[in-house]
Amino acid sequence: MKTTDTVSFANDIRPLFRPIDIEHMLPFAVLLDDYAYMSNAANDHKNARDVHDFLSGSQRRRCRSAAHSGRRTNWRCTSAG
Repeated sequence: MKTTDTVSFANDIRPLFRPIDIEHMLPFAVLLDDYAYMSNAANDHKNARDVHDFLSGSQRRRCRSAAHSGRRTNWRCTSAG
């Protein structure tokens, strides 16, 4: 039997992210609640793939304090595979 269930970003994906998740990702320019951002096909859907990789644990973000990066404020974060 073939199923015809359709996945909807608004109904099935967006509700997985809490408002605090969305807010915390904005400084990194990650728009969790934006369909156009998450569905962008550029670079093999890099935006959505990066979010998936971080959530699945296959990719982590490393942060160093400002003191270690030589900057006076903020944290410096880089992706680490």
